[in-house]
Amino acid sequence: MPRFQVKQTFVLESRSWFVLAGAITDGIVKAGMVVSIPLNGAASMTAPIDSIEFVLHPGGAEDTCLCIRYTDADELSIWRGLNIGGETIEVTAGDMPDTFETSTI
Repeated sequence: MPRFQVKQTFVLESRSWFVLAGAITDGIVKAGMVVSIPLNGAASMTAPIDSIEFVLHPGGAEDTCLCIRYTDADELSIWRGLNIGGETIEVTAGDMPDTFETSTI
């Protein structure tokens, strides 16, 4: 099962994305797959990956970013409240698009 190590999160308001920045630690992750964020022992929050982007840092380091589309301020507030920096999350297969694009943000 693919896994993703979240280093940090941020919001890209111009695209209505909540962004999980970090690194893929196991498997292959693609747009259309679903992230699963554990909330407690019995519940989790899931969301489809809208896009996969890359952040380039000074010095040449790069983070992979899983971009999750949010629809309103309440949903964004929930994402911000998860505090998942430093967590490793699972990614599962979802409805895969025929094509997807990646770019640098």
